[in-house]
Amino acid sequence: MNRGILFLILNSVFLILNFSCATPGNIQNENLSYLYRKDKQHFSVKFNVWHFSNDSSQLFIRVDPKEFLYKRSGDFFTAEVSVSYRLLESYENPLLIDSASKKFIFQKKENPLPVTVSLEFRSSRQIEMLMECKISDVSKNITDIFYFNVDRSTEQSRNYFRVAPLHDETPFFSYGISPADSFRILHKDTSFKNLIVHYYHRDFPLAAPPFSFDYHESFDYKSDSIFTIEIGEGKIFSFPGEGFYHIQKDTTVKSGLTLFRFYPDFPNLTNPEQLLAPIRYLTARREFDDMKSNKDYKTAVDKFWLDAGGNPERTRYLIKKYYSRVQFANENFTSYLEGWKTDRGLIYIIFGPPHMVYRTSKTEVWIYGEASAAMSLNFSFIKVINPFTDNDYTLSRAPVYESNWYRAVDMWRQGRVYNDF
Repeated sequence: MNRGILFLILNSVFLILNFSCATPGNIQNENLSYLYRKDKQHFSVKFNVWHFSNDSSQLFIRVDPKEFLYKRSGDFFTAEVSVSYRLLESYENPLLIDSASKKFIFQKKENPLPVTVSLEFRSSRQIEMLMECKISDVSKNITDIFYFNVDRSTEQSRNYFRVAPLHDETPFFSYGISPADSFRILHKDTSFKNLIVHYYHRDFPLAAPPFSFDYHESFDYKSDSIFTIEIGEGKIFSFPGEGFYHIQKDTTVKSGLTLFRFYPDFPNLTNPEQLLAPIRYLTARREFDDMKSNKDYKTAVDKFWLDAGGNPERTRYLIKKYYSRVQFANENFTSYLEGWKTDRGLIYIIFGPPHMVYRTSKTEVWIYGEASAAMSLNFSFIKVINPFTDNDYTLSRAPVYESNWYRAVDMWRQGRVYNDF
């Protein structure tokens, strides 16, 4: 064989092996603020992971066909969508565990419904891991990147359970359920037929301002009721009562599948009472209590925003911006309580999308302004170990936030959107 050709072949093999074994860049140093900016994302995507064996899993992805570009292909218009993933150890140690990519072709339809695609991935490591998933519209040449946790630390983790409707293999893409939902619950270990359900109904307080050293008692794990369900093919369930349901096969550990029943239509805001509640962040306690005592919540909400806006046009804009943040918080920060009530929800609603977001496995830092600027505002959130959810973060509060908080609240009360972009 020609030595030059042999050299090229060996060099190509070396590059391929070197690329496949390379450790990705350190994600904890990447600005992930686009994840909290709807104007920076092209696709509305949801994910679900199901561990169906000791070393194999299925990644389900729900996409909206209306968001892709269709081009003529013979007698039809089609869109080409590329999905790729990297299963990594963590944000701070992104050791590559598994990776793959796959292309999907969608045929254009009138008024299409969301579509679910899936890929299989492999790992037998009994740890919590990080999934990076890229969704690309090939025709538009645009890509969105998403990150979410994959938990193999115990066979009681939520990823070992599968919640799906009666006649559909597509799983639910949210752990929030509605009163009308009927569903099956499956577990990777089919030898288990009976699961224990702990039901909790709690009235949680709102997040306190960032300068307030808010004290909450430790969560009382004593459930309001306990019952058993039998799972398997043909077993259908519905949970009508508001609260959350912690489902386990072994009660000696805290992990399990938790399903949440918030108010109907969650995460949307559909009635005056739901619109009134988030105004509490902009009011003193006595003022808010007076608004609630009126019982005519619609009038109270309308008056509050008209007083702030000064005229109908500005008022409509204030309402649109404020409640879009509330709904975004519900969609992204919900844990065992509605997203707008959480610490991240509180900061997002009042201060808006952060300019920079940095993550590790245990923390999330939001920066408003330039990272090194003296006037920038930084918020640090610590991940809470919670058997009900992996989306629970608490704010590191400090007195230094007080003046910034009241400045932001005053802007809203004066009819101006804080951090309006």
